[in-house]
Amino acid sequence: MYHHRLIFKSRNQQIKFARGSSFELETNTPLTGKWFIRKSETSQKTSLGNPFNISMTSSTLPEIANYEVIFSVFDPNLPTCRSERKVTFEIQEASKIQINLIEEPDDCANPYGNFIIQASTALDSIVVSELDFVSGNTLAGTILNFENLRSQTSDIRSFTNDYKITNLLILEEKAPQLA
Repeated sequence: MYHHRLIFKSRNQQIKFARGSSFELETNTPLTGKWFIRKSETSQKTSLGNPFNISMTSSTLPEIANYEVIFSVFDPNLPTCRSERKVTFEIQEASKIQINLIEEPDDCANPYGNFIIQASTALDSIVVSELDFVSGNTLAGTILNFENLRSQTSDIRSFTNDYKITNLLILEEKAPQLA
């Protein structure tokens, strides 16, 4: 008897995804089947159609939780026998910060630039390499103030649940000096 073995392959070999990330699931079979998704510990399945693979963005899911994607197919050699394969994954919160420019520097020589970063979620860490700033375990609502800055570009990286979000802040001078 011939049996089709269905195995999920994920291009991202992890079972956790940050809110807003995208991922793809596929099987290693040429058979066409139906895809479903359901929130773990619920019985209601939602159809995702019958493509060969599924591309999803975690922000389209209703909430941060564990989910199960199910691939269901009938074996052509046993047309009354349904085969299902499942994969479970978790959607986790990604770091969220707000960056507010308070003051641009007057010119390259005068360091009057100022910006703040507010943590909208708890952060495992936040890094501003250009300012040699590293902070760990930052609580939601924390405000970090950076002042007396010259015109520069800053790479601001925030980390939560092993996920990194990168923001770029450009501090331009108000009145560039003419050569």
